[in-house]
Amino acid sequence: MKILSHVTTAFIGVLLFNSQSFAAQKVALVIGNSEYNTVSDRLKNPANDAKAVASRLKNLGYDTELLLNANLSKMLTALNGLNGKVDAGGTVIVYYAGHGIQLSGHNYLVPVDAGMTNRDMVTRETIQLQEVIDKLESSGAANRLVILDACRNDPFPKAFRSGTRGLTREQLTTGNGMMVMYAASPSEVAADGQGQHGTFTQALLQGFNQSGVKLPEMMDDIREQVRRDTKGTQNPYYEGTGLSRFVLVPAAPVVNTVTPVADSDKQFWDEIKSSTDASEYQAYLTQYPNGKFAALAQSRKDKYTVKPAQPSTSKLDTLRLEREQAPNSTSIYDSLTLKPNRENDNNMVSNGRYLKWTWPITGILSQSTETSPNKNGVDISGERGSPVKAAADGVIVYAGTGIVGYGNLIVIRHDDNFLSAYANNERLTKSEGLKVKAGEVIALIGTSGETKDNMLHFEIRYRGKPVDPLLFLPSASETKPPVDPF
Repeated sequence: MKILSHVTTAFIGVLLFNSQSFAAQKVALVIGNSEYNTVSDRLKNPANDAKAVASRLKNLGYDTELLLNANLSKMLTALNGLNGKVDAGGTVIVYYAGHGIQLSGHNYLVPVDAGMTNRDMVTRETIQLQEVIDKLESSGAANRLVILDACRNDPFPKAFRSGTRGLTREQLTTGNGMMVMYAASPSEVAADGQGQHGTFTQALLQGFNQSGVKLPEMMDDIREQVRRDTKGTQNPYYEGTGLSRFVLVPAAPVVNTVTPVADSDKQFWDEIKSSTDASEYQAYLTQYPNGKFAALAQSRKDKYTVKPAQPSTSKLDTLRLEREQAPNSTSIYDSLTLKPNRENDNNMVSNGRYLKWTWPITGILSQSTETSPNKNGVDISGERGSPVKAAADGVIVYAGTGIVGYGNLIVIRHDDNFLSAYANNERLTKSEGLKVKAGEVIALIGTSGETKDNMLHFEIRYRGKPVDPLLFLPSASETKPPVDPF
């Protein structure tokens, strides 16, 4: 005698289809036994397996009966009820998950009320596999499939243990149109799985999704998946004849419908029309180059595309040699044609403060006009890629790489007297001619130009001459970055 340890026996007669049986009646009986009266350990997965299989079969159009924790009487009543429930030429499904044993070369399904206190009680308190097959044969169904899924633990008395695991391959009497699939080869056991379903049943449920696949091919896929999941310790197999051309789930009929281009065009547009991502408008143009919204998509793509920093073609490019020859020259800013101011230079600080300056980045002030060799501004270190913001309202009058030593540079004109410069950026996010507000992102911190550290070189110019930015930026008690003590 062989007792199946922790058997989750999935016993199925599955709905199958071909050209003759497509319209036949479909019937399914699904049984899941988890809580046994004489077993202290509750099986983890049979009830979950049964519920999932029943749900899937209902969705496929089966007239499905679900039994959970069924005793012998209920199981026999349900099996007997299949007779006359299926039309001739139809298909029947019976799914069983629970304990199972093998004894004297035969396999048995175990109801929840089975005690089996001695060997003779096994045949009286369980249902032999051959008996179930006989009931399917007498049901009138043309297409029948049986699947047995054997799991691990053995909760029954030691007297029934033979030392051999798993179910046996018995000599079954089956007619044409009947197949039997075992979740594991003889002497193997089926894995219970890590989730809500046993390893074999999980693969079986996925097999239900394979429309238009012939039954033997679907079974082969299930077998390979179980082998992979168990690393070869569990090897399902099947036997029987007459179902080589049937499919479990029929392929969906092909419906020749034409979706109006305008509908999909508009649907695509509705999904992206509020976006500020230029790539989404490019995706629309790629799919609908002549679409209804192509012109608008191109306009928004151009609007939201961040222009890469390129050497400027403005007149400042002509000063690159001058920058090399005279690093402290002010003509780079004088060339921006600031209008003369009639006020005395002594009013410079008070005039500049009306602009409401703010710190361009959050970081460490590592060099001021007092410690910097060229006295032309301050260096503020920060994290690479951090945003650089306009220090005051103004118009960008230069954005490029044409000034040697400054790398990716932006210059903002704030009024007739004041300019601010933002150098050594990794990338510029604004271009010349744009109006910006204080705090608006104009670039990203980087290491372009002469610096090897991630820092912003920041200057303020008054009538073309460098002035100390600390005279205008908020005090340390407000938003000024901490000064590097070293």
